[in-house]
Amino acid sequence: MLSVVLSSFVIPQLGMPPVSGAETGTGTEEAQELILPLISNGRIGMGPDHFQSTLTFFNASDSTITGSLLVFDGNGGTVVGDPFCPESPISILPMPLDILPQGLVHRSTGPVLPFFSGWARFSWTEHANVQVGAEVAFINAKPFECPPAPICVRPSNEIVTSVRVAAVRPGLEFASATFINPNRHSAFTLVNPSGLETATIEVTLLDSAGQIVPVEGLGPAVAGGTLGPLQSLSFLAWEFFSNCDPAWQACPAVIQPPIPPPDMFHGSIRFRSDKPIAVGGVQVLLPEGRWEELPVVRVVPE
Repeated sequence: MLSVVLSSFVIPQLGMPPVSGAETGTGTEEAQELILPLISNGRIGMGPDHFQSTLTFFNASDSTITGSLLVFDGNGGTVVGDPFCPESPISILPMPLDILPQGLVHRSTGPVLPFFSGWARFSWTEHANVQVGAEVAFINAKPFECPPAPICVRPSNEIVTSVRVAAVRPGLEFASATFINPNRHSAFTLVNPSGLETATIEVTLLDSAGQIVPVEGLGPAVAGGTLGPLQSLSFLAWEFFSNCDPAWQACPAVIQPPIPPPDMFHGSIRFRSDKPIAVGGVQVLLPEGRWEELPVVRVVPE
């Protein structure tokens, strides 16, 4: 999960991610489900530091829709209610959710609860324009008790960093501008929303001219792996090509040291899958480890 990937960059805090861009955040009659690649919540240690997510559901249509929310951990399909306060209707999953025409509904996780990081699926049956997103924040202040208030009621000096996460429609190809240098590093999370099928995914790094990047000692910057049903996986962009993770790919018997990232890279990254996946991205600003939204494009065949 991206919160784990970014943890080394927000010291002594943990870090976290987002998702947004073209073809993201809105479902229509073409598809009645949206994937939120990240929900994070809960306390870190014994101090006040904690994560909280405020989910937003907007019905841009002229009729009421009835949807349902399911939340998963990143390890392959455990459905959990852990991020939400017990007395909240959202703690009963799948959570039914009625949204009036042009209506907006907020639901916030319970930050006094134990730490949780995962992803969510929102689905509905009507043909409607629906926007789903979340604000994911890391906060250095006393957590709200249950039932929690939304993040927006906090002053900015209590929020270490925050990012907007937009839900995306599953697709076979995603792409994003990517930056790797001492001051920032793009990071991405992949989700396989299928409950039955394993997704085989190819990841390619391209330069600003659209050419595959050669990596000294490695060859072309093309990597691949598999993602099991309902699993999610996150890396900093360079780690897709320089590290070996057995949860993602078959690793050699002798693991070589990671290849250091380039001093300055501005290009793009491409994800292609044989099964529909969801992809989200975040820009990590260094050395503080603050987060910035990084749009991810769902590529539609021309």
